[in-house]
Amino acid sequence: MPKRTELVRRIRRLADAHGCTAVILRQGKHDIWECAGFRFPIPRHRVIADGTARTILGKLEAHLERVAQGENS
Repeated sequence: MPKRTELVRRIRRLADAHGCTAVILRQGKHDIWECAGFRFPIPRHRVIADGTARTILGKLEAHLERVAQGENS
């Protein structure tokens, strides 16, 4: 299970690799982040479950690939 800080680091690296920036929009029980028009929650736990981390990174990467290919979705 990755630490939350490692997940955030990986999200920022992924965003940088695609030429965009990941930012926090709102903080609460879950932080709401946005990157290239894609909003996603990140739990405020110190350790994030593997499945949750994989899902967040996978969906973000898929969105960034669609943006890079010029799709609007």
